[in-house]
Amino acid sequence: YHKVHQMMRSGGEGYPEYSAFPQHKVVSISAGEGKKVTTVSPDGVEVVHQVSLVAILIGSRPDLSFLPPEFQDGQALAVDPEKSLDCRSNPISVDSWSHSVSGAPAGLYAMGPLSGDNFVRFLVGGALAIASDIYRQRKELIATHCV
Repeated sequence: YHKVHQMMRSGGEGYPEYSAFPQHKVVSISAGEGKKVTTVSPDGVEVVHQVSLVAILIGSRPDLSFLPPEFQDGQALAVDPEKSLDCRSNPISVDSWSHSVSGAPAGLYAMGPLSGDNFVRFLVGGALAIASDIYRQRKELIATHCV
């Protein structure tokens, strides 16, 4: 946690594999060939970034506007879809082993307060579950293409 906080505070300076985009809004994510993310800065400048991985750190108040319209308010993804999404009382519903978001398109994961884990000590477990699931899926994909 300390290292991530340090990277965020420095704006990524000294960490070539990390880019911070504080107060930016994600406009689109293209997962196809040449993975790209389009962001808009606080002053309205739109920029397209070539990426290998995207982690959107939303803080304690979820802004899910980067998701397809039916998921933007988060309610359809919540534990109780009849109630508004709330990090404390109605978090996003995730698979407890992989942290993949229940009822969402494949490849969407949630961890931390968004998934109901409100303590920093749970972040490592959530991140490990996500990384493990992505690794497992890629390993299976490679195995099916090599047969």
